[in-house]
Amino acid sequence: GQPPKLVVQKPFTKPLVQPSANNQQPVFVECLRTSSPEVVIAVTPRGAQFFAKPDLAPGWVFAGMCPTSAAVAVPQAEGAPDLVWLGRENGRVLLLDATAGTVRAQALLNGAVRKIAVIAGGSAVVGTNRGLYVLGPAPAVHGSYPGAVEDLVVEERGDKTTAYVLNPSGQLRAWRVE
Repeated sequence: GQPPKLVVQKPFTKPLVQPSANNQQPVFVECLRTSSPEVVIAVTPRGAQFFAKPDLAPGWVFAGMCPTSAAVAVPQAEGAPDLVWLGRENGRVLLLDATAGTVRAQALLNGAVRKIAVIAGGSAVVGTNRGLYVLGPAPAVHGSYPGAVEDLVVEERGDKTTAYVLNPSGQLRAWRVE
């Protein structure tokens, strides 16, 4: 096979690439693809930026003082803009409109957000360094479970949802999400 060929390259807007307090460049959190609109959203600890496909024309920037630590894109019904969940080190979870970059809703959880997984109906399972939370699409907390989360994955089978959680002590736990 042929090696990859660079097609286009665009820089980030300044608020997203300024060095951190110890003068290190930011580590990238996630690269998200949405279909409505057709964009790529690059997420750094300083926030997120919209890049329209195919030429990666830069668009909105969502920046903040508290580092962003988790992100996931959520496809919506035909004609509706996709949504983006962002999680922050201060426990704040934000739900953004992918078209405008505006905040639709937010919640404050106990602990730094480590991972976000979306489940049926637009709800999310969010892992923090202090626990596992189930958020409704508003997002309001519908349930929580104690224990630090390093990573998680969600499986939905029929009417049962299970969250598989890795914790810092080296255990894998399975939680039934109601």
